[in-house]
Amino acid sequence: MPDFSEPLKTSLGAADGDGNDEGATIVAVQAPGVWNGLKVTGVRTVSWSGSQVLSMQIRFSDSAEKVRRVLNAEGFTLPAVAELKDVGSGSAVLIGVENTSDGSALTCARMT
Repeated sequence: MPDFSEPLKTSLGAADGDGNDEGATIVAVQAPGVWNGLKVTGVRTVSWSGSQVLSMQIRFSDSAEKVRRVLNAEGFTLPAVAELKDVGSGSAVLIGVENTSDGSALTCARMT
């Protein structure tokens, strides 16, 4: 992760071109770094107007398949790319890896 000698770049917006963000509020922080050998570009949250779903992501410049393979080798049990796995115990908590317009994302979604 960066040494924070420069300010983090943040953004607040309503669409970023990933295709499923209609009516969404997106808060993103560009925080480039390396995690488990994967190239992190930042983190973001997405909430949708009128919905109780909150999505949190770690964004990568690596391919979704590489992210899935590396994280599963580190002990995650991620499903196939573009699928979400329910990991909640009695509540809806989903995790998965997906392709994005600029790489991939490890996504955790839950009902708020």
